[in-house]
Amino acid sequence: MWPFQQKAELEPPPAGNSDELRFAEIERERPLVRAKRDVARHKVLAYMQRRLDPRFRISGNTFFAALNASRLDPLRQSLETEQRRLDRKYDALLGERASLKLKLKLIR
Repeated sequence: MWPFQQKAELEPPPAGNSDELRFAEIERERPLVRAKRDVARHKVLAYMQRRLDPRFRISGNTFFAALNASRLDPLRQSLETEQRRLDRKYDALLGERASLKLKLKLIR
């Protein structure tokens, strides 16, 4: 039989409920993402403690904010971007976890 005449066989889906598998995967992934998020937050805080924020200044009783200030400190901008990305990922995992808990009737 020629190779192009053979019919492709599809693999059966994995045993068990896919929602239960996804819930278990989220439960394994959530602490890892949380730890990465905490590390990113500590990096931003450590950077802020070592350097003054060039975006804002207070002189006497007057507050000054620089225009286009995010370009003044690209390292800080990259650290904050990474922190926000991990926050969004963690929040998405929590939302999906909550919806799966409702779907699997683990909570009311």
